[in-house]
Amino acid sequence: KAAKAAKAAKAAKAAKAAKAAKAAKAAKAAKAAKAAKSAKKAKVKIIKMRARPRSVPMSGKTKLTVYVSEKDEKIIDKVVWKSKHGTFISKDKLTTVWQAPEKKGKFAITCIIYSKNGAKTIKRINIFTSQNVYIADVQNNCIQKFNGHGKFLYKFGGEGKADGEFNNPHGVAVDKNRNVWVADTQNHRIQKFTHTGKHLLTAGKFGSKAGEFKEPYVIAVDPENNIFVAEFIGNRIQKFDNQGKFILQFGGKGSAPGEFNNPSGIYIDPNTSSLYVSDMKNHRIQMFKFNGDYVRQFGSKGSSKGKFNSPVGIAIDSKSNIYVVDQVNHRIQKFSKQGKYKLYFGGEGNDPGRLYYPMGIVINRGDEIFITDQCNHRVSIYDPNGNYYASFGKRGFEAGQLLFPIGISLDF
Repeated sequence: KAAKAAKAAKAAKAAKAAKAAKAAKAAKAAKAAKAAKSAKKAKVKIIKMRARPRSVPMSGKTKLTVYVSEKDEKIIDKVVWKSKHGTFISKDKLTTVWQAPEKKGKFAITCIIYSKNGAKTIKRINIFTSQNVYIADVQNNCIQKFNGHGKFLYKFGGEGKADGEFNNPHGVAVDKNRNVWVADTQNHRIQKFTHTGKHLLTAGKFGSKAGEFKEPYVIAVDPENNIFVAEFIGNRIQKFDNQGKFILQFGGKGSAPGEFNNPSGIYIDPNTSSLYVSDMKNHRIQMFKFNGDYVRQFGSKGSSKGKFNSPVGIAIDSKSNIYVVDQVNHRIQKFSKQGKYKLYFGGEGNDPGRLYYPMGIVINRGDEIFITDQCNHRVSIYDPNGNYYASFGKRGFEAGQLLFPIGISLDF
């Protein structure tokens, strides 16, 4: 009887073990099938795609990079880059160099990542022909022109009071005809030049009447080619036509909405037909219509996020984000189009990416941000997230060298 019981127990144990082994085998097979099915559908996810720089000279080169996770990188078979100017396979898969054609424009680059199972992921980015950069070089009393990568092209001006000469020029702007307008600050006038530096006209003199100036500080051009000038001491904005004829004025000294205390920055937003003004000593940004009607404002004095200490330059990117040069806080602050704080970058210093009393700002077609880093005597370039990647210029008196650069503009 005992032997019979032992035999039965042994048989039951064996049956249980066989059943467990069969279940484990089935689970393993199911898991393998699931993994195979998943692998069959596996597709690389592109975290981001970047071009450095995103704006290039004609025939210039840019480095293109796509970013994926380490896990996804293991299943990549090949990376193919396409444009109207050729198809090419990246040598090290995730990075390649693309050369722009010998013409101006916007160029679409497509990246296709093939997984080992044949699945593909597609991502596109636009590359732009770089715009030339004009700098108001204050203490060298000249306007200097560079290409979009900081290569010196030429300069014009010189210290003096005659037509074509300057006394501490602070502002510069380029109109649709490629003419260059300069706020000749200490000569209390504005001047107009061809893009090669030939003098065309002079408008204004010292005074407080319509068409006169008390330290014209910054200058901007609207979509109709009209000229807006902010007077630092005169505490008003004046509007002129493209021949320098006075149209209207608004402002006045004070701290109430629509009044100014040393206006020091202007940005024309063609998308909303609005004019943004950096109101330096009131530590705020004010927004107006082109006829001078007050719309709204944001900002107050301080060093915390969203506050200002002497704001100066102002610009807006292709996604309607607003960037303000927060001069005495040595930083750039980024806001939504409603004026909500997003981030800041810079910080006091002279290391790459740091700023020391920055002044002017422009944003090119590729949303690259150019800052005149005044007391570091250079121009620094950042992406929309505040990541620094280049600069040009150094302190000096020679061509291509800068001495307290302030105003900055791009050509069309």
